[in-house]
Amino acid sequence: MLTKLRAKTTLHLALASLLAAAPMGAGAMAAEPHQKMAQQQKAAEYSEAQLQAYAKTVTEIRQANEKWQSKMGEAGTQAEADEIRKKSFGEMETIVQNNGLSVEEYNAITMAAQQDQGLNQRILDHLAQHSGR
Repeated sequence: MLTKLRAKTTLHLALASLLAAAPMGAGAMAAEPHQKMAQQQKAAEYSEAQLQAYAKTVTEIRQANEKWQSKMGEAGTQAEADEIRKKSFGEMETIVQNNGLSVEEYNAITMAAQQDQGLNQRILDHLAQHSGR
């Protein structure tokens, strides 16, 4: 059961990283009104330091994802592909933690940014600053 939970968490991390990598537009998924309100309140609570860590994490996950996608293309068997996937999820989780975030915090920021254009813009500003270094 713990293995399933860990796999689910890392899968959410991978999906979240892909979602966070693209700017949100009008096509973002809508939340229930009470969820949206709670997420907007929560979004205002994210500090610039948290968003800077998040942006750095997104950038590093993008780079790792490119590396792992290349390796995935070289997998000869399903077992090799599964092993590559497992290693990639582990690396992504480590990236998140090394940047001072938990997987849950990372996913929460991602979800909040999908619902809050202001938060999404703050993240995009940090991403632009990070890529300009």
